[in-house]
Amino acid sequence: MITVPTILILGAGASADMGYPTGGKLRKQLLQAQPAAGPQVVSQSPNFTAEQITEFQRRFHDSQLETIDGFLELTPDLRPVGKFMIAQRLFSSENDERIMYLGEKCWYRKLRMLLGNSVEHLRQNQLKIVTFNYDRSLEHYLYRSFAAVASEEERRVLPDYIDNLGFVHIHGMLSRLNWQPGGGRAYGQVQKGEEILAASQSMLLTHQTGQIGYAGAPVAQLIECANYQIVDTN
Repeated sequence: MITVPTILILGAGASADMGYPTGGKLRKQLLQAQPAAGPQVVSQSPNFTAEQITEFQRRFHDSQLETIDGFLELTPDLRPVGKFMIAQRLFSSENDERIMYLGEKCWYRKLRMLLGNSVEHLRQNQLKIVTFNYDRSLEHYLYRSFAAVASEEERRVLPDYIDNLGFVHIHGMLSRLNWQPGGGRAYGQVQKGEEILAASQSMLLTHQTGQIGYAGAPVAQLIECANYQIVDTN
């Protein structure tokens, strides 16, 4: 177990082994179907036309910029459609059937082992997790792994214990999970266009949270309140 108060900070690439695209791969995915993907994407959202999708792809390609965040920072008129397409790609990367297999092959399992064997061990950990990523894979992986050894009573409190790990999503998250307090969307569930759009609207780009760094709120508040040791995955 992690008995020393610790903050685990997850940066870009922390979810790559779970099938999520990093900056360069995400750029390729957003551009690779140009312009034929326009109608397919637009069919999932009543808010964007095929012309808007194609315009986004053309300008992103022509900019030659490496990251979508850097591009959207300079093109506020394209942010709504750009964020929608990011959310769509991230949702499509969720795979509930393979999450435990993928987690076993990467650092997710190492963290699971550090947190102890039982739900009671999980409760006793002194860990807070701060992530700069939108995805929900680590929360769901930990939930499923501890649910597998939980009693019926423990399963009722397990979502609260997972939430006690903090899981501060600096840039926002796609949505709450169906097992989390307050409810949300199941991991890997096919999302409707309106749901993808709602998720994209809650996402913040890097420049929108530029004031929030390792020394800024809410990270600094956690450190100040708990005197946490920082572990940086970058």
